[in-house]
Amino acid sequence: MKVCFVYRRYENLGVEYLSAVLKQGGHEVDLIYEPALFSGMFTENTFLSKLLNDSSKTAEAALQSQPRLVCFSLVANDYQWACNIASLIKSQSNATPIIFGGIYPTSVPDKILEHDFVDYVCVGEGEEALLELCNALNNGGKTDIIENIWVKRNGRIIKNPLRQLTTSLDAFPYPDKELFHETYKGFSVDFYNVIASRGCVYSCSYCYNSYINILYSGGNGFYRRRSVGNVINELALAKKKYNPRIVAFYDDCFIADKLWLKELAQEYKAKIALPSFCFIHPSVIDDEVLGYLSDINCHAVNMGFQTFNEDLRRKYLQRNESNERTAFAVRRLKEKKIFLYFDIILGLPYQDEKELVLMAEFINKIKPDSVFISWLTCFPKTSICDLISREKPYNKEEIHLGSSGTYYIYTKGLARLGRLIMISNILPCAVFRAIVRMRLYRIFPPLKYSFSPANAFLLFITAVFGKIFYRKNSTVISSLRGVLKYYLFFLRKILLKRYVRTVTVKDLPYG
Repeated sequence: MKVCFVYRRYENLGVEYLSAVLKQGGHEVDLIYEPALFSGMFTENTFLSKLLNDSSKTAEAALQSQPRLVCFSLVANDYQWACNIASLIKSQSNATPIIFGGIYPTSVPDKILEHDFVDYVCVGEGEEALLELCNALNNGGKTDIIENIWVKRNGRIIKNPLRQLTTSLDAFPYPDKELFHETYKGFSVDFYNVIASRGCVYSCSYCYNSYINILYSGGNGFYRRRSVGNVINELALAKKKYNPRIVAFYDDCFIADKLWLKELAQEYKAKIALPSFCFIHPSVIDDEVLGYLSDINCHAVNMGFQTFNEDLRRKYLQRNESNERTAFAVRRLKEKKIFLYFDIILGLPYQDEKELVLMAEFINKIKPDSVFISWLTCFPKTSICDLISREKPYNKEEIHLGSSGTYYIYTKGLARLGRLIMISNILPCAVFRAIVRMRLYRIFPPLKYSFSPANAFLLFITAVFGKIFYRKNSTVISSLRGVLKYYLFFLRKILLKRYVRTVTVKDLPYG
């Protein structure tokens, strides 16, 4: 049976795992990929996005592949896009079933199934559930009794329970990298994305993991890790087949388990040795962990700071690390010449001008290499939604409805300070103090989109002044070069009227 995934903008490891399991089960898999230029990959421009991305072509390509099932794996930002394409597919082929899965449908399955063009929703982990559904569709079996699958029948929703989690992630085949590689080779050559765990040991209130941890709290929890041998074997095969420039670990907190990290570092140094990138947490950084990061040839990390106010951070974000601990982590990373992407959230409850000025001063002092700012988004069923609904800390004009139906917070006054925060790490101390003393930030243009073309340019300048040339093969240089290659590659395809690439790959991963 043929299954078609429709996806856009990035490589998706979740889709690759699902594809690998389906192929192992004897099914064929297609990928319909929309590049989504100027729609979130370092730039955000509505006019150019509409001009260059044609969803009708994506829907047409999906129908041309003649699938028995069309699959969408979604986060909140892709919800409206997926609805548009799914409705187009259903209007032309009502008999083709459509399933939505991923973290956003998992959070709001009832809402998803209100749409006539959605037949199934996968709630929670999808590999075994999707394989069971495909087998049932292929063999004429029952599709309304499958655990993790919600389905509409005669106007009512059948809410099947969650299945027991697979405790050993090693039981799954390696992700089907060929699915995206055949669309754009940079996905596996420029960066080889890998994930060594599922879930997170933390439950930050603004993150989907806070809901996933509750959803699976009845068992042993959602967080699980692959064995070191399993990860190293995948990377060794990838190194031989793709020879990637960078290995990017996309675990929510890669360094959470020191014993596991120690074992991985030894094996990685001996057998892989490629430059790497990962996500970290400031509370875990110490000399021991820094040594392990050095062993995995770590060139860059991403670390969340979010806000300067420690009380606000503890109460609303459920993060307990101190500013002093964060400053220590930044200082030690700089000593090790590891490039640091530093995350900030604007629009938090009771966040005001005084706090943001203090945050800018803090950043100007510790000088992380690059500062990334996002506005607080209230993802459904995350714990921060409960906190906000109880206290109601916002005025009506500060709450905005996104295209996915998810609310985000935007305050124009704080947005001007957002510009100052973005460049505070590169400003000389004297210049920074003068701007603050004269309150010149009040004439800055407000920061609305972190990924506007102006901000993309600012990110580049910030990276340069942040001394990205720590190492010859810096992940930052590779990342910026990779984005440029991606845009040039797909712009050329679009100009040649080849909007999407359809891929059918029957081989198993690394087959």
